[in-house]
Amino acid sequence: MAEGLGALVRDRWASLLAEGFDIADEYAHRVSLLSPCLSVVAVHDPRGEVEVRAFRQGTEPHYGWSCTGMVDKASVGRLLEMALAEMRAEPVILNGDPEFYATVARDKEGDARAWTDYYAGQGPRPGARHLP
Repeated sequence: MAEGLGALVRDRWASLLAEGFDIADEYAHRVSLLSPCLSVVAVHDPRGEVEVRAFRQGTEPHYGWSCTGMVDKASVGRLLEMALAEMRAEPVILNGDPEFYATVARDKEGDARAWTDYYAGQGPRPGARHLP
């Protein structure tokens, strides 16, 4: 039987737990960690997607930093390791830097507005052009 998400988080993110993060919620496919200023949520969709979100306490999760990967050549555990490596590569992510998260939120709000305008027929398609 495959190892559960909670066990994988405890194993692969042991360093975060040692640095002051605590597991706040644990469900079969979702684990939330908290530090004094930051929330980190790992979600494993059984269809194969792993998503990790980091956001400041009291803010909207979808306006924080995120990392998504598909379980295929990489396991759930490996995707958790890769997400942690990305968070560690930018110390402002795990430090909960208010300026960093404010910039991320502004960028994501702008992207959301652009996509809303596009689907409402009121603007061009956002992002890079794709081949037909």
